[in-house]
Amino acid sequence: MIAKKTNDSAYLEYIGAGLDRSSSELPAETIAATLPDPVSAYLDGLKSPRSRATMETSLKRAARAAGFDDSFSGWPMLRPDQFTSLRRRLSELHRPATVSLTLSALRGVLKTSWRMGIISHEQYARNVDWGATLRGSRLPAGRYIKPEEMATLSAHTAKMTGAHGALVRGCLGAMLGGGLRAFEVCGLVLEAYDPAEQSLRLVGKGDKEAVVQLQSESAARTVAEWLVLRQAMTPSAPWLFVRVKSERAARGEMLTVKWMEHMCLSVANGAGIDPFSPHDCRRTFITSLLESGVDLATVQRLARHESSATTARYDRRQATMDAAAARRAPAIFDPYGSSMDAK
Repeated sequence: MIAKKTNDSAYLEYIGAGLDRSSSELPAETIAATLPDPVSAYLDGLKSPRSRATMETSLKRAARAAGFDDSFSGWPMLRPDQFTSLRRRLSELHRPATVSLTLSALRGVLKTSWRMGIISHEQYARNVDWGATLRGSRLPAGRYIKPEEMATLSAHTAKMTGAHGALVRGCLGAMLGGGLRAFEVCGLVLEAYDPAEQSLRLVGKGDKEAVVQLQSESAARTVAEWLVLRQAMTPSAPWLFVRVKSERAARGEMLTVKWMEHMCLSVANGAGIDPFSPHDCRRTFITSLLESGVDLATVQRLARHESSATTARYDRRQATMDAAAARRAPAIFDPYGSSMDAK
């Protein structure tokens, strides 16, 4: 519902205080009631719940950097110089990729504001003209689970008993054997697994449907093992992977990304290896394919990436090869080596 403008002068005074304001004298309810809400309209227009959650988090990040409350929706009333200052502040606080995502969310809100008639196209163009594209890069996030760690992890999960053990093995089998993202595992329906083809049908990123072939017999076995238990559980729930605690199993409660993250940390701790995230399983899946000699174009298709450049960023082999190459070179500075022995 579009709010009525009830307090324009007070609102403009609030906005005019600029980004250096530490607090506002106006309550949040008054601020929210002064303009139509372009933030809600922008988020409602996004296709998937995952996109809405990502962009909502980005807008809250921008609001905090600007000194506003998380619920702030008055972005169309900021001046171009304030957006420039906000961009600078974001770049001081966050990685370049995070800043770019945050600016993309702000651009979406401002474009929605133009479509709603809150600002003119000229105002929109001035507000999004916040300077040149950010330069800079950071080391890739996440890590690759090494083969020796994988052996330890496999041995640990093999000892896990009951429905919980089968659930953990099934989830890891889907992520490490098929490269599924955490939210894709959570969203698998009961009919997703094809035992004959050892494949999973899913709706992935960008609302794209795909059939994913599991990499190995062992990965397929973990999913099949869970499926036997799952079919004896709540039949009305549509999800393939559900919670196994009695009260939640009875409701057929689906897994969440938070649960997946906690599960990965828990099994890493139990196995005595370094922590890893659900997405590290996907990185490991991609890197293991490349290490096995599968060409980049094929790995790109298996990973369901639109660009081979995205696939290449997941490759964790380069750091290992660089370290090995550096060790092959003779020591340039060696105060504790042969020169000391010569004395």
